[in-house]
Amino acid sequence: MKKFICAITGTNGYLGSKIQNFLEKNGCKVFSLNRRDKRNPFILGETNIDKKWFSDNKIEVLIHCAYDFSVIDWNCIHTRNVVGSISLLNTAAESGVKKLIFISSMSAYEGCHSLYGQAKLEVEKKVLELKGWVLRPGLIVGKQAAGIVGSMQKLIKLTPIIPLIGSGNQILYLSHENDLIASIYQTVKSSEEAPFFSITTANATPRTFKEILIMLAQQHGRSPILIPLPWRAVWFLFKIMEIFKFSLSFRSDSIISLMYQNPSPDFSKEIVFFRDCKKL
Repeated sequence: MKKFICAITGTNGYLGSKIQNFLEKNGCKVFSLNRRDKRNPFILGETNIDKKWFSDNKIEVLIHCAYDFSVIDWNCIHTRNVVGSISLLNTAAESGVKKLIFISSMSAYEGCHSLYGQAKLEVEKKVLELKGWVLRPGLIVGKQAAGIVGSMQKLIKLTPIIPLIGSGNQILYLSHENDLIASIYQTVKSSEEAPFFSITTANATPRTFKEILIMLAQQHGRSPILIPLPWRAVWFLFKIMEIFKFSLSFRSDSIISLMYQNPSPDFSKEIVFFRDCKKL
């Protein structure tokens, strides 16, 4: 079986590190691109990777996971996450990297409200222009999940009283980390040309935010007491904390993503089978 030479951005993060470990276990040679790597230090939007680096290391696949959540205003988000990503992708394509894989999000769709979704959507368009692959996971769940899921898991372990942002009836779609990583590996191995559209890599069964919290609590043997909170008040509180530079596990923009989900996601173009994520 062919072994691939891959470069992955964001390997100091939750998903990037999982992808790296999986590919290495399956025989791929992986070059890690992150700010902490002494051999290949990379800061999205700040570091310019030379075309010669890709060709000298015979990189066949670039998997772009990195996203800088530390910036919160649109100008900084655009400079760091959009312009930085497009520069990296252009350089890889110009150096002859055969396959570009961009890990986007179901938060990215035409008319999306969140800045995160808007940034991802703009990069998606460039990736498709370069004939790369765009994968859109949903809410990623797993034993060591990050973001809202990770924060809720930590809170559930501490107390049975769980704040419910909004009514809890927000419709979400889950991507189990194992399914998502399997889909990425299938994309790495695929001999097909990339489609001209993004691919939703999530389970098509809708879940409410409330249902997901209950499932997470049951996983830890808890019967949670859910306390609904007005989402705008929670959003405002997080905005204030961001202004004063508090360290947060997720951002006010994440609440916008939670409240304004894609009303009509397309599940007709899956590339792998996704298990029913009842068991997280």
